[in-house]
Amino acid sequence: MVVLSACVTGLGKKVYFEVVGMKAAFKATGAKNTIVSLWKVDDLSTAVFMDIFYSYLKNNDIHTALWRTKHTMRTYTVGQLRKNGWLTKDITDKNERAEKLQIMREDYMPFTSEIDWSGFICQQN
Repeated sequence: MVVLSACVTGLGKKVYFEVVGMKAAFKATGAKNTIVSLWKVDDLSTAVFMDIFYSYLKNNDIHTALWRTKHTMRTYTVGQLRKNGWLTKDITDKNERAEKLQIMREDYMPFTSEIDWSGFICQQN
């Protein structure tokens, strides 16, 4: 498995009759699955998503871990961000979104929008 959390890593470019991209490159090296993003996802969302994904991956297959991560992201709260260290001064000094979340209620859910989590997909090679 390969995980590419950078922006738009799931898109390829058509060259002649073949689509060439990151997926094709990793397929050629033998990777069975590639987690990619289809669009630019906010840095804080990506970091939290990947943290949750890897925790689920310890006890689940890739597809289940991905599904559970997306479900968790929709209901993740500012309280959970604080508890898990995502709103520390070190992070909020570097991330405007994290800085704004510092003043939000504990039960506020900042990742309810699909833009924050649905762009991550698993491509089987």
